[in-house]
Amino acid sequence: MGSDGTRTIGVDTHADADTDADADSDADADSDADSDADSDADSDADTDTDTDTDTDTDADADADADADADSDADADADTDADTDSDTDSDTDSDTGSTGSTGETAETGETAETGETGETGETGDTASPAHTGQLDTALTMAAKLTPDAPMHGDQVFGCTEATGLTDATFLLELNDLPIAIGVPLPEVVEPHDVLRCTVTPNDGSGALQVEATVTGGNILLLISDDQGTDFVNAYGENARPVRTPTMDLLATQGVLFRRAYANSQCSPTRVAFLTGQHMFRTGMVKAIKTGVAEDIFELDDTIFTLPDLLDQELPGVYYHEVVGKWHLSHPQVEGTPYNHPLRLGFQHHTGPFGPLNNYWTWTKYRDGVGTQVHEYADPTDDLIQRIEQAPEPWLLWVGYLNPHRPWHEPPPDQHTTLFTGPTDDEMMDAMVESLDTQINRAISAITPAQLAHTTIIFIGDNGTDEDRLQTPDPGGGKMSLRETGLRIPLIVVGPSVTSPGTETTALTSSVDVFATLADLAGVPLTPAQQSAQDGVSWVPVLEDPTTTVRDSVYTEYGEPIGFGPYEVYRQTVILDDFKFIRNEFGDELYDMRGALVEGVNLLAHPPLSPEAQIAYNELVAEMDATFIPTMIP
Repeated sequence: MGSDGTRTIGVDTHADADTDADADSDADADSDADSDADSDADSDADTDTDTDTDTDTDADADADADADADSDADADADTDADTDSDTDSDTDSDTGSTGSTGETAETGETAETGETGETGETGDTASPAHTGQLDTALTMAAKLTPDAPMHGDQVFGCTEATGLTDATFLLELNDLPIAIGVPLPEVVEPHDVLRCTVTPNDGSGALQVEATVTGGNILLLISDDQGTDFVNAYGENARPVRTPTMDLLATQGVLFRRAYANSQCSPTRVAFLTGQHMFRTGMVKAIKTGVAEDIFELDDTIFTLPDLLDQELPGVYYHEVVGKWHLSHPQVEGTPYNHPLRLGFQHHTGPFGPLNNYWTWTKYRDGVGTQVHEYADPTDDLIQRIEQAPEPWLLWVGYLNPHRPWHEPPPDQHTTLFTGPTDDEMMDAMVESLDTQINRAISAITPAQLAHTTIIFIGDNGTDEDRLQTPDPGGGKMSLRETGLRIPLIVVGPSVTSPGTETTALTSSVDVFATLADLAGVPLTPAQQSAQDGVSWVPVLEDPTTTVRDSVYTEYGEPIGFGPYEVYRQTVILDDFKFIRNEFGDELYDMRGALVEGVNLLAHPPLSPEAQIAYNELVAEMDATFIPTMIP
């Protein structure tokens, strides 16, 4: 029970089993050896594959990669008891002394009862029967989500069981009385408040408790170096791409044609987490392990998405990172390996950063590392969280595939027939392997869970320049060209009103913060929004023809940090035109009907009146956003 009398449900007290079997196994692996893995030989798997040009080598991690679509995550030894004992009694311990009444709530979960009348009391101390009746009713009411409205008679379904019959009941939604025994309004929004008041006629004192409607579960699936040319549903692939799960998601949700990210991994993930452009956070390029000038991490005092959830919905959302992190350098002073926790997440399970080897790497559990010798696939750990974490949850999943080094995944995760194998064949197999991993994870979500779960499949940047299927010399990951910035984004969930639709609405990686907050039932206040560069694209899910922004800005800088810079590249994208500024000069492109940039209009003056207007607007917006300080 909060100080304001509002009861929260599904609370993780953080006393879960991070001290359990994973602590034991991590201890066996000598955490001190892992904590300096960046500087010693056994960090090899945990260090970056940036033998390639890519500074954002990333990896998620995890347990064994069996590709069967069943959800038996418990079979994996790596997913040991570190799934947190969120399923045990600690999940509701922060509501006070609560116990189970044995009454089953609407969602099928066991309803809880407070043991004293003080948990919702506005009058004198009530009898245990009164408290139990009201508290159980509130628990049922608190299960309300926008997609799962509940009937008034279900809310008060335990009246007879408690023997409380001589009393006056009042049920209100947003201060408006609602009749007992009739359906609540079908349209229930996050932050709606359900208040129930019971006034016993025996004079023992009135009880009043409120429940706030929250959003549902959020599953954020982040692929690595996969542009739109490697998702079959986009139709931009030159050769067949086997992505049946991603394609199925597209038929059940909304596919975004013009979703943009940064050109590298770390900056995009920071944008997801903070909703801010990179010049504000210093993460203007990806962290490259082993490079002294890249010893940098996202400041742990910055306001993040889990901070917002904990502040606005204290104790409600469980949140964890499963898989790759890559927002801190292993050689940062202090305790770099617990960086996800310092940025607000309750737990992290997976590799700290990029891997050189998919089969031998260091797996971290809340900062303590253990060497593992199995395929880096986060699915088993993810399934265990889906099955056991208290709801509602936010699971941030960092996949590794299809990031280089290209290799042959486990044979049960793909159907590629190798002739060499060639790099293209291995890339195709890794994409299909990723699709298989996603299939297993989604298959673990029960129909009841799925009704209040939003699934977001999103990329972190474009396809590696060496594996592009869209002909684009000089394009791909690390460039500011379309093939480096445009990412797959497919969303399935209760907010989607027209499944199987596409949208051309512009979206940016900085929009993910505001969008997830919106889905969780935490609309940003004016003050919070003013600190954001992003906006929520939930309105696009509700109406794919709508737009939420007129332009997209993104950037890349060297060296990492807050400047001054040796190199700074920027782009602003409108519906029809795109402007790039870099060390080679200015570029302007007409993007109507084009997947890649064509002729630089500035190289062939004069501009048309339409292009001149767009150019003036683009330059003004770029200058108003950020003018970097350059090294002379």
